[in-house]
Amino acid sequence: MSEPLLHIEDLHVTVDDLDHQIVRGVSLTLDAGEALGLVGESGSGKSMTIRSIMRLLPDFMSITGSIRYCGQSVLDFTPAQLKRFRSHDVAMVFQDPMTALTPVYTV
Repeated sequence: MSEPLLHIEDLHVTVDDLDHQIVRGVSLTLDAGEALGLVGESGSGKSMTIRSIMRLLPDFMSITGSIRYCGQSVLDFTPAQLKRFRSHDVAMVFQDPMTALTPVYTV
């Protein structure tokens, strides 16, 4: 069996100064060719989970757990690896599509 495209195990995101967890124990696996939708109430941690995968959290937040992309730890990526990851491998559509998307292009 091949390595999953994305594997997240026991992901926690903490606001350091407050010692407050805003994401608690997220685990998921995504294989190549699969699609995944995260659904939940407002404030449930969907955006923070995705921002964690892309390593786009503010400096005052910390990540624990495991985020692996094609078998490599995203949390251990160098700045050059992160740049390539963000520009070639993953993409994020932000919550406000009217400011994030240009209506003249198809998605």
